[in-house]
Amino acid sequence: ETADEGMKIAQVGNGVAPQLTTDKHAMTVIGQGQAAAPADKALLEFRLGSREPAEQPPGAAVPTPQEEDLLTKAALKPVVDALVAINVPTGNIEVQTSAENPKMLVRFNKPTREQMQQVVTVASNALQKSNKLFLQGIGAEYGVNDCQPLEREARRLAISDAQVQVTSVALELGVK
Repeated sequence: ETADEGMKIAQVGNGVAPQLTTDKHAMTVIGQGQAAAPADKALLEFRLGSREPAEQPPGAAVPTPQEEDLLTKAALKPVVDALVAINVPTGNIEVQTSAENPKMLVRFNKPTREQMQQVVTVASNALQKSNKLFLQGIGAEYGVNDCQPLEREARRLAISDAQVQVTSVALELGVK
């Protein structure tokens, strides 16, 4: 080709990006979309720490891992009892014992914010009375049973957002 005709460059792509030539101008916008729905399930994780000294005094009996598990479960029994008293099913409460990182997990079906806050308050209050364990942190996970409707809604909103952005940029550039 001559310089008057413009230089054309062919690009090999993954099918997503359009083929571009250097004698044309191109613009790309990215749309963002977010969708929300009430959770179908939730999990609260209570991470616990031991109030026991890290090192035992000389001559003190060191508990076996099995004894430590029993001691941790015994220390958490008042917490489990307090949660059962507010109608948390025992099958939804799991105690994971470990000398270094004991945890208590509480599962919910169709959780509400108020229900989860009540569980946090009750468990925290019960743990404050423990002379063996203390609360190091709380984590929460939420889930839905079917993500496809949320993905479709987020995609629809992202496309709409991209259309608004490209229209605005085109107006500023004086192009269609």
